[in-house]
Amino acid sequence: MGKTGQRSDLIDIFKARPSYLSNHTQFWFGDLDLEWSEFQLIYGKKLDQRKLYDLRKSLLSVLDEHKIDDFLVLNEPTCVLFRVEVDEKTEEAIHNKLKDIVKQSEEAFADVKVGKWNPEQDARQRILKVARDIGLNLQEGKGWMIAGREPLNRLYVAAEDDLELKVKEFSVFMTKVAGKFTRAYVENMPRMIQDRWLFSVLLHLLLNSISIDQFQEKETRECPYLERQRQYMSKTLESYTTPEP
Repeated sequence: MGKTGQRSDLIDIFKARPSYLSNHTQFWFGDLDLEWSEFQLIYGKKLDQRKLYDLRKSLLSVLDEHKIDDFLVLNEPTCVLFRVEVDEKTEEAIHNKLKDIVKQSEEAFADVKVGKWNPEQDARQRILKVARDIGLNLQEGKGWMIAGREPLNRLYVAAEDDLELKVKEFSVFMTKVAGKFTRAYVENMPRMIQDRWLFSVLLHLLLNSISIDQFQEKETRECPYLERQRQYMSKTLESYTTPEP
């Protein structure tokens, strides 16, 4: 019997045992009630880099307690952002746990706030905002990419890209990739690294592991965070077409 038949047979079980439905909804029907929650751990008076690093260990314990795989944690100018995909009950439990972490932080953190986050919306807004900041004239529904650098003046060359695919890629970076790296790093490194050379080696290994060649790596490392940096761009998008894959 296929899955459809199995699910039909379960209707009687659900009627007889309502708790069975709540306990097995995710297995049969997917993550129906999960949303991305964003917790902001507001910086306090006695914050330092060590406490920011140690916070990651505390957050991993929270994730393990609730069996959460996908997350994103980032240092922002006024707070640490901690983003997880959870249901309402788990959001409340994590919020309470983070309040305890703030109380025990010895004034490294002052408060914790909670709200919602939409990865796809965030990605789209960032992609389009940077395009505006660096002076790209995008057609409606079009995305953009940095295709490389001009050989003589070394300015960056922009090309058209598939906007929806770019949004998906950006969202995957934030929700499926960055958190796994954070966990692997914090759980396995014997200490908090300060060595800039070792970080450079780390970047090389990460890029090389996904088949980025030496030429692409060099241009990637030299590419600035382009927000409001029009001087790095050769011209607007109007003269460019999507390069061959």
